[in-house]
This record gives sequence, structure tokens and C-alpha cells, in this order.
Amino acid sequence: ETIHYPAWEYFNINGFLDSGISSTGNGDQIIRTMPIAASRGCPYQCTFCSNPKMWGNLWQARPPHDVLEEMNYLRDTYNVDHFDFVDLTAIVKKDWIIEFCRLIIDADLPITWGLPSGTCSEALDYEVLNLLKKSDCDDLTYAPENGSEYILKIMKKKINKDKMVISIQACHQVGITSKANIIFGYPEEKRRHVLDTYRFILRIAKAGLGDIFITTLSAYPGSK
Repeated sequence: ETIHYPAWEYFNINGFLDSGISSTGNGDQIIRTMPIAASRGCPYQCTFCSNPKMWGNLWQARPPHDVLEEMNYLRDTYNVDHFDFVDLTAIVKKDWIIEFCRLIIDADLPITWGLPSGTCSEALDYEVLNLLKKSDCDDLTYAPENGSEYILKIMKKKINKDKMVISIQACHQVGITSKANIIFGYPEEKRRHVLDTYRFILRIAKAGLGDIFITTLSAYPGSK
């Protein structure tokens, strides 16, 4: 709470949003979107990511009420009605996201919000996903990154694929649009590993996944 909000006042935010450059909408309805961060860092050590060098294992979340206050400020100042959370890993602690969702529900804010940057699924059970929906979270991105257990081990990507499939099913049931991130191109990756990922993509598509983002490996400076 000692860190100030981003200094948006030094930029022409209203002009930017009025232009529709960062906005989306259907027909005449324009959605005014701004980014927001509820946490810093990530507790995981994925080898494709620059986070371990930048932050170590540190993950710090802001108090939920402080995030809500910033959302209110941005809504009042710039007439924002949608927020994209840009955290490296927004949902780590189940009790944090439950408290945050309940605060939004109780405040009855006329906004929607999403988690487009990718998050882990360990805390995303039916209870949490149902609260996310009730708090008007309308999209979230899962981050399996691969479907091969061999490549996942090399990535140091600590996921349980079966549990992720169950989470995606629940996400579909409550009515939240979901997307998944996939990375191809690890040096150790063989055709059989690619086929494992294809099979996993089919599993999560059948579970109700709405979209998928596939990219080749990019070696960030400082990453493993």
C-alpha cells in the first residue's frame, strides 16, 4: 500500500480511450479498457521466463481492498468499464482471490475484468471460478505451456494436467471464456512430444476451452 498508483495523469488517457485504440466492443458499444496489477513477481521457476532472474521466488499481492480502490479511482477518473489484470501470476492464494471477488460483488461495480496474461489453475476450482463469474470476470487464460510431461519437467512447469482439464470444464460451466498458452520449440522437443501436446490440446478443447495461443520458444535474456 506504500507504492503509489501508476502515474496515468502524465498521459492523455481519456484521449487514448476516446479514440477506441485500446477498446473493444460489439456494434456501438465501446468497452474502455485499462491494465491493472494486483501482485508482483511469481513463485514459480519456469525456464522460459525472465522472472526468476528479476524477482526470484518472491510473490507479493496487494491487499484486495487496495486493488478495488484503484479500480474505483480509474473508473471515476477515466470512465473505465473493463480491467485487464497484467500480473505474471495473478491467482496464487485461493483465500486472496475469494476475498477480492467478494469485495467486487459487494461493491456492485458496473465493470467487467479479465486475466489475459495467463495464470496457474491450482486455485481455480469450481468455487473460485463461480465467484469469478459472479464478480463479472469474463475471460481468463490458463498457462499449461505444453502437453508433454517430459517437456513440462524441462520447463519446470509444475502443473497437473488432469486437474487443469477439470478446472477448464468448470470454467466453461460457469460461463467464463477461457484461453490457453502453448509453447513449441524447446531444443529437447521431439515429434512424440509435439504429438503429446496435440493430444492435450484436444483434451482441453473438449473440456470447453474457447481459444488457444500457440507460440515458438523465445529465449529471453537472463532466462534459463
